[in-house]
Amino acid sequence: ELKRKEIMLSFEDAQENKKENPATFDAPSKQELEDIKVGDNVKVCIGGERFWNVVTEVNENEVKAIINNDLVCTDKHGYSLDDVIEFEMRNIYSILK
Repeated sequence: ELKRKEIMLSFEDAQENKKENPATFDAPSKQELEDIKVGDNVKVCIGGERFWNVVTEVNENEVKAIINNDLVCTDKHGYSLDDVIEFEMRNIYSILK
């Protein structure tokens, strides 16, 4: 098992990035976020790497998911394929139903 770094990076705030740079960043609407269900794929970003995850649990504003693609920056953020991660709705860049 991969040992997590003591200083964890934070997932990027997709909503804030969209607000500050609308031409460069997109993020789902409030309604799209509210419609997320178990089994949906969502894209998040940490340490400059965006990747897809399969949603396993939604609890109001918090999401638990399993990383669904190979990552190239594991040494930077500590995550890899099939890891379980938790993040907030504001961290989601894309949704694939």
